[in-house]
Amino acid sequence: MEEEVGASLDVPGIGGGGVSAEEDLLSEVLAQLDIERTRRAEVELQYRQLHESTQQRQQQNRQHEKNEILFLRKELEKLQLHQKETSASSNAAIMDIKQLKVEALKEAEENVRCDMIRIKTERDGFKELVEALTDDNSAITQAAAPASSAEPVKPLELYVTRMLECMPWDARVKAHIM
Repeated sequence: MEEEVGASLDVPGIGGGGVSAEEDLLSEVLAQLDIERTRRAEVELQYRQLHESTQQRQQQNRQHEKNEILFLRKELEKLQLHQKETSASSNAAIMDIKQLKVEALKEAEENVRCDMIRIKTERDGFKELVEALTDDNSAITQAAAPASSAEPVKPLELYVTRMLECMPWDARVKAHIM
């Protein structure tokens, strides 16, 4: 019976002499399969490493962005606080300057008002003095009054008459002397 079993193995492609070729082919296919499995394992390992490094970089980038945002927020808060302090101090300084200007203006107005009163009083005193000196002088009064002659004489202005009486040496008086 063994021969029958062995004879049945001599069928090409199944038994007998073709077994070693099939085993060789099978071992080559299995070797190629092992190589492909190894390559696949390497590629999967590289993929996992690449994926993990990408995730780590993304996480680092997110963490860096968070830190950067926190830093920028702190800087913004500092700037806003500094701006408030600066604007408050500058507003106070501006208000102080405005207050000083107002006070200086009031003081200047008071000085001008006092100077005006002093000058007007002095002017009025000089007018009274000139009136007292020239009022009872008949020559000045006649010169100021129109003459009753046939030829109308234009009377001199009062200030010219007073100037003639008080300052006869002045060059401006010579134009009015007849």
